[in-house]
Amino acid sequence: AFLVLTLFLGVFLAVVPSKAILDDPTVFSAMPESQGLSQTGTNYVIVRNSVSGVMGGSYSLGVGQGYSSSYYAVWRNALLFDLSSVPSTANITSAVLSVYIVYYIGFICDFNVTVQSGLPNYPHNPVVASDYYASWYSGNGGERNSSEVGGIGWWNITLNTAGIGMITKAGITKFMMRSNQDINSTVPTGEHMMAYYGPGVGQYYAPM
Repeated sequence: AFLVLTLFLGVFLAVVPSKAILDDPTVFSAMPESQGLSQTGTNYVIVRNSVSGVMGGSYSLGVGQGYSSSYYAVWRNALLFDLSSVPSTANITSAVLSVYIVYYIGFICDFNVTVQSGLPNYPHNPVVASDYYASWYSGNGGERNSSEVGGIGWWNITLNTAGIGMITKAGITKFMMRSNQDINSTVPTGEHMMAYYGPGVGQYYAPM
């Protein structure tokens, strides 16, 4: 049996629990508290390591880095979902995160979109500006390279074992989406980012 979690901010989680729990797919909505976070400035180190970011709302969620006209930018976003109805005894064996890409750059250099976690405390619920702080997040719950973006539309990231471990059963699951270049403090030389729909867009772009 599959437990399918579909989030309007572009998260589609296919989770396989123990058979006794669910026999039919169940659809969940993305939490509206999910939020884009960014920071800009003329010094990359200060931008990347800032203890606070600018909250960009829940309509479009960016991930990546950029450089243009002497200014640097870093985009991260917090994805939250309410899995309180998933029993704590569920045995999750697989999960896929799917985002609906609405904007991307012809990448000058490729980057990985990486799933990280700051559990149990970060990001907050609801997300706050200080959730931008990079030092609160770690791990690699799954990633996919931007070279595999074929255009506007759905794009999947398969969570690995660590990513499945980031899922909070019977509670709130929290992911922080970041570029691996951001994680590795690689100074950008151009715009290397993408953006996907957030929960503010509504149900229209939920997977069918």
